[in-house]
Amino acid sequence: MKDLNETAAAEAGANEAYVDKKRYFWILSVFWPATPLIGLYLVSVTGWSIWYGTVLILWYLAVPLLDAMFGEDFSNPPNRPCLILKKIATIACSPI
Repeated sequence: MKDLNETAAAEAGANEAYVDKKRYFWILSVFWPATPLIGLYLVSVTGWSIWYGTVLILWYLAVPLLDAMFGEDFSNPPNRPCLILKKIATIACSPI
Protein backbone atom coordinates (compact mmCIF):
# COMPACT_ATOMS: atom_id res chain seq x y z
CA MET A 1 0.00 0.00 0.00
CA LYS A 2 1.31 3.43 -0.93
CA ASP A 3 2.19 6.05 1.57
CA LEU A 4 0.08 9.25 1.51
CA ASN A 5 3.18 11.33 0.77
CA GLU A 6 4.03 9.17 -2.26
CA THR A 7 0.47 9.49 -3.57
CA ALA A 8 0.45 13.26 -3.12
CA ALA A 9 3.85 13.57 -4.81
CA ALA A 10 2.66 11.47 -7.75
CA GLU A 11 -0.48 13.58 -8.16
CA ALA A 12 1.52 16.81 -7.95
CA GLY A 13 3.97 15.54 -10.56
CA ALA A 14 1.15 14.61 -12.92
CA ASN A 15 -0.01 18.23 -13.17
CA GLU A 16 3.41 19.74 -13.93
CA ALA A 17 4.05 20.98 -17.46
CA TYR A 18 6.79 19.26 -19.41
CA VAL A 19 9.71 21.46 -20.47
CA ASP A 20 12.31 20.05 -22.83
CA LYS A 21 15.81 20.54 -21.45
CA LYS A 22 17.28 20.65 -24.95
CA ARG A 23 14.84 23.20 -26.39
CA TYR A 24 17.66 25.65 -27.10
CA PHE A 25 19.08 23.21 -29.66
CA TRP A 26 15.87 23.38 -31.73
CA ILE A 27 17.34 26.37 -33.64
CA LEU A 28 19.87 23.97 -35.16
CA SER A 29 17.05 22.44 -37.20
CA VAL A 30 17.07 25.64 -39.27
CA PHE A 31 20.76 25.28 -40.13
CA TRP A 32 20.56 21.61 -41.10
CA PRO A 33 18.76 22.13 -44.44
CA ALA A 34 20.73 25.36 -44.97
CA THR A 35 24.15 23.66 -45.02
CA PRO A 36 24.31 23.53 -48.85
CA LEU A 37 23.58 27.26 -48.99
CA ILE A 38 26.11 27.96 -46.25
CA GLY A 39 28.71 26.00 -48.23
CA LEU A 40 27.96 27.96 -51.41
CA TYR A 41 28.16 31.23 -49.48
CA LEU A 42 31.53 30.30 -47.99
CA VAL A 43 32.86 29.42 -51.46
CA SER A 44 31.75 32.79 -52.83
CA VAL A 45 33.26 34.70 -49.89
CA THR A 46 36.57 32.87 -49.51
CA GLY A 47 37.08 31.47 -53.00
CA TRP A 48 38.13 28.11 -51.51
CA SER A 49 36.45 25.23 -53.29
CA ILE A 50 36.87 23.02 -50.21
CA TRP A 51 33.62 24.54 -48.88
CA TYR A 52 31.68 22.65 -51.56
CA GLY A 53 32.19 19.62 -49.34
CA THR A 54 30.49 21.22 -46.33
CA VAL A 55 27.40 19.07 -46.71
CA LEU A 56 29.35 15.85 -47.06
CA ILE A 57 31.66 16.64 -44.15
CA LEU A 58 28.85 17.69 -41.85
CA TRP A 59 26.26 15.05 -42.74
CA TYR A 60 28.52 12.04 -43.15
CA LEU A 61 31.35 12.79 -40.73
CA ALA A 62 30.42 15.25 -37.99
CA VAL A 63 26.89 14.00 -37.24
CA PRO A 64 27.83 10.30 -36.95
CA LEU A 65 30.77 11.23 -34.71
CA LEU A 66 28.53 13.34 -32.47
CA ASP A 67 25.96 10.54 -32.40
CA ALA A 68 28.63 8.07 -31.30
CA MET A 69 29.90 10.47 -28.63
CA PHE A 70 26.53 11.31 -27.06
CA GLY A 71 24.77 7.98 -27.55
CA GLU A 72 21.07 7.31 -27.20
CA ASP A 73 18.82 9.91 -25.62
CA PHE A 74 16.62 8.49 -22.87
CA SER A 75 14.92 11.76 -21.87
CA ASN A 76 11.69 11.31 -23.79
CA PRO A 77 8.70 13.52 -23.01
CA PRO A 78 5.67 12.06 -21.23
CA ASN A 79 2.99 10.50 -23.40
CA ARG A 80 0.31 13.17 -22.87
CA PRO A 81 2.20 16.13 -24.45
CA CYS A 82 3.11 13.89 -27.41
CA LEU A 83 -0.55 13.02 -27.98
CA ILE A 84 -1.53 16.70 -27.80
CA LEU A 85 1.18 17.68 -30.30
CA LYS A 86 0.12 14.85 -32.61
CA LYS A 87 -3.47 16.06 -32.51
CA ILE A 88 -2.40 19.66 -33.26
CA ALA A 89 -0.17 18.53 -36.15
CA THR A 90 -2.98 16.42 -37.59
CA ILE A 91 -5.41 19.34 -37.50
CA ALA A 92 -2.84 21.77 -38.91
CA CYS A 93 -1.92 19.50 -41.82
CA SER A 94 -5.41 18.38 -42.78
CA PRO A 95 -6.96 20.04 -45.85
CA ILE A 96 -9.87 22.34 -45.31
